[in-house]
Amino acid sequence: CAAINPEKIQRGIHSPELQVALSRFEVTICDGIGVSLACWMLHGRKLPRVTGCDLATSMIGRAAERQWPIYLLGGTRQSNAQALKNVGARYPQLPIAGGRDGYFEDAAPIIEAINRSGARLLLVGMGSPYQEFWIQTHRAQLDVPLIMGVGGTIDVLGGMAKRAPRFVRAVGLEFLYRLVRHPGRIKRQLALPRYVLRVFAEAVARKPRELGA
Repeated sequence: CAAINPEKIQRGIHSPELQVALSRFEVTICDGIGVSLACWMLHGRKLPRVTGCDLATSMIGRAAERQWPIYLLGGTRQSNAQALKNVGARYPQLPIAGGRDGYFEDAAPIIEAINRSGARLLLVGMGSPYQEFWIQTHRAQLDVPLIMGVGGTIDVLGGMAKRAPRFVRAVGLEFLYRLVRHPGRIKRQLALPRYVLRVFAEAVARKPRELGA
């Protein structure tokens, strides 16, 4: 499962490799108000927004109900360990298969450890697009039914990162909240205005074609 947002779409324009990697996921979710609005403007369809963090949290709850062992891959050693501790405290019945930070060079022992753990849900939080490439490169070697790319969710679960207030998330401005808290993200988020311009240009270009149809 991969979360799709305007930043990934814009990056994919210049990265055929990323386009291929994203296209190979069986499930993709609309993780960004910009994607939802673009779908409405270009296709006349209302696409509900589901953030990767919300879906991952929901899946952890479902895993607890169904006794699916989970494995957390990503974050720093401290945030990963604290995330496992926090998740275990919130869901005492949840089988914890294991966890590992995202800082390693050789994937082979990590894959072996995950497979040995018996995990049925693997959350990979190593940042985009690295996590998407990592999942697609190694998915055939992983004996895990459900693998999700979750970005910074492990840091959130570990209490090392804070999500925007609920009302900010409700109106789709979580990206602005993160920018205010971490101004260093400005370079990454310059993709957003370019994405908006592309969507508007495409919408304007479609009008004459639709009228002539």
